Amino acid sequence: MNRIEKHVDRILEQMQSPPEEREDIKEELMSHLQTAKLHYMEDGVPEKKAEKQAIDDFGKPDTIGHGFQETIYPYQRSLLYGIGIATLIFGAILYISLTFGVGKQSLSGY
Repeated sequence: MNRIEKHVDRILEQMQSPPEEREDIKEELMSHLQTAKLHYMEDGVPEKKAEKQAIDDFGKPDTIGHGFQETIYPYQRSLLYGIGIATLIFGAILYISLTFGVGKQSLSGY
């Protein structure tokens, strides 16, 4: 596995997407990086240095991966936060209801 493949794999580690989609994204990223590498090599840069330059120019894997995640699934984080908050509210209401509401019987009926 060369440096470009490792870089792309680190980008994909930051994303949550179906395997088919990951393969498409991987192919696209590999294509862009290979094109950049070839461009540098055409300018006379040695292969190893061209590969490193293409990777450096592309950006950090965590930044790119998170950016892709937000671009492809823009509402995923908000949805998860919403579900979490709704679950906490429901749990709090249920707890309060069970603690203070259920089981209290009026003594006036006896």
